[in-house]
Amino acid sequence: YQHRKHVYFNEKLIILIALIVITTLLLAKTIIAIEIKPNWAGLLGYLIPIASASMLLAILLDTKLALLVTAVLSGMVGIITGNDLRFTLVGLVSGLVAVYSVSRLSQRSDMAKAGLLYVSTANVLAIVSVQLVTKGVDTTTLAIGVLFGLINGVFSAILTIGVLPYLESGFGITSAVKLLELANPGQPLLKQLLMEAPGTYHHSIMVGNLAEAAAEAVGGDA
Repeated sequence: YQHRKHVYFNEKLIILIALIVITTLLLAKTIIAIEIKPNWAGLLGYLIPIASASMLLAILLDTKLALLVTAVLSGMVGIITGNDLRFTLVGLVSGLVAVYSVSRLSQRSDMAKAGLLYVSTANVLAIVSVQLVTKGVDTTTLAIGVLFGLINGVFSAILTIGVLPYLESGFGITSAVKLLELANPGQPLLKQLLMEAPGTYHHSIMVGNLAEAAAEAVGGDA
């Protein structure tokens, strides 16, 4: 209400946030309910894709709002997993890194890189740190935790890339990724402009390049 009034008074955006949060919590409950070896069961919380929710909110709405929701979501996941602080901390770290990694998207493949590289790396480092501090050195448990962290990063990337187009269409949001797709020279309207008014087309390209350079110079969203 204080800082994002345009979100607070937009019913569709509130529903979008609720949908992402509730879906992530349902995924968390489902993952925790999986029956595997007893010594692995205590590590299932590392598979919860909080980073996916963070990336979706950062891309569709706002990075600062995504950071806030990530913090709240991490706390909720901690409660779902039996007040286990390990999963809260790892989820928070991966979510914060995920928001940062998609804050400057230049193409759709950047989302894959965010999950496969940044989130996976953050998960591994956070899991190793948390396991060593809380559980001591157990090579097998540590290896399984690291594996779950890597799977989490891959799963988060796949989930984000797969769900994003549907959320964009369903809620009428033109994200940075959508704008990049619309800017593709292969778009029918741009093809028509190039064929019928080449002077206007090239002039528009030059003005766009100047605007991009100006935005980069002042730290804006190029």
